[in-house]
Amino acid sequence: MLRQATREEHDRLDAKLSPLPLGSPADYRQFLLVQYTARLPIEAWFAAHVEPELSPPPQTPAIAADLEALAIEPIPVEDLFDAEPSNALGAAWVIAGSAMGNRFILKQRKRNGLDGPHQFLSCPLMPTFFQHLLSRLRYTPAANDRDNAVAGAKAVFARFENVANSAFAGHRL
Repeated sequence: MLRQATREEHDRLDAKLSPLPLGSPADYRQFLLVQYTARLPIEAWFAAHVEPELSPPPQTPAIAADLEALAIEPIPVEDLFDAEPSNALGAAWVIAGSAMGNRFILKQRKRNGLDGPHQFLSCPLMPTFFQHLLSRLRYTPAANDRDNAVAGAKAVFARFENVANSAFAGHRL
């Protein structure tokens, strides 16, 4: 259900971001900065508005560690992520699903001989959460629940796309 409803958003974001971690060291840094800047407000939103069992494990500490290893300090992120708590299931699905893609990116980086800090790409916290989330998604029968999940997923994709567009326009992250 979520995959079909957000295919366009996913494909558009994937086309923008997936080449970065496999490009130059500067591209990899840009990828990490986009991830950090997009995720930080989303993680704060989960912490403030969503029950812990539906909140993905935070990934920004791992990204911050990778950026520190690259001698990069991200600018403070002051904007907020705006969604309803009822959108949490879809928002969590996007965040958790992207971490599954990180495993693939890490394999490609290693296969291509690309070195660098990989705490974010190799973070072990998400697979168990993602499996728990998928079992919950199988039992979301009400149309309103599905609509809320789609809205949450689209809000996360929009956040990432806005941050990526800003980064590609040359704004400092």
